[in-house]
Amino acid sequence: MANTEIRDRLGAILAKELHGFDYDRPRSRLVQISPAGWKGIALDVMSRELGKKSLSLAAELRINRLADRFLPHSPGLKPQEIKKTFPILYVNCANFMHSDFLYSFNTDEASIQGVASHFAEGIRNEVIPFLEKYFDEATLVESFLDDDSTAWVTSNPKTRYTVLLSHFALRGDWDAFDKYAKEWEAFCQTPFGMMYKQDASSIISGMRSDGYRDHQTP
Repeated sequence: MANTEIRDRLGAILAKELHGFDYDRPRSRLVQISPAGWKGIALDVMSRELGKKSLSLAAELRINRLADRFLPHSPGLKPQEIKKTFPILYVNCANFMHSDFLYSFNTDEASIQGVASHFAEGIRNEVIPFLEKYFDEATLVESFLDDDSTAWVTSNPKTRYTVLLSHFALRGDWDAFDKYAKEWEAFCQTPFGMMYKQDASSIISGMRSDGYRDHQTP
């Protein structure tokens, strides 16, 4: 079986094991949708030695009110991604899971069923609580306010700044918005930050323009 077939088989089994989650096959993601956004678990199957496979997981989520603020100004995204499918947070589950979830397995049906049961328990005990915690906007924002990057839920600076800028724009706190916008722009001048320069410029200018229009609307 190809890796994609194994991944989709595991996704279908896990969707039956995990209450409230469906398997989004085109995006290789278990997803739970609500009016406020969605929580997701991305699946990836990799080849190992001697024909064995391994499965890795990533926690994803989208809070619509934050996503709707900055994603329209993000370069390179398709309309469907902007409106519905693009996550605002992506964290490899290896960063926070304690259970042994990345291990080799055979590709017969019995092995796949066993792997799915093992992962379902780990997802219920660790991944879903993680997603529920950070699906709360206040908790997500709080995790990024510390200047120490080791305290953030993810070390990805783009995630940090887009969440903070969206939050403060929605609150109309333009002093805080400008503080973090300047921080991001300064970071983009560093060797590690130059890759984000186009994104930062487009997102910051677009959100400032939106804020101006909102302020002018009676």
